[in-house]
Amino acid sequence: MLLAPEQSFFLRENLKLRVLNARLALLSRQYDTAQADLQLAQAMMDRYFDRSAKRSVLAKEALQSVAAQARQVVLDTEAVRG
Repeated sequence: MLLAPEQSFFLRENLKLRVLNARLALLSRQYDTAQADLQLAQAMMDRYFDRSAKRSVLAKEALQSVAAQARQVVLDTEAVRG
């Protein structure tokens, strides 16, 4: 990050809050909100963090993995009753 130490602290905290908001949205089954928060977190990673740093790459991959798995699953009620 090319920011002042005070700014980098708040940037990391805002990123944490974005991920926590996505977690809460998933727990309350608000999948669109979760996807939006995860996309914003990915955008923050792209904009403010070093893309070649190993920790940044791992965090970005984790966000992409969660975003890919965080989607609404609709069950067929007829198949469940079966």
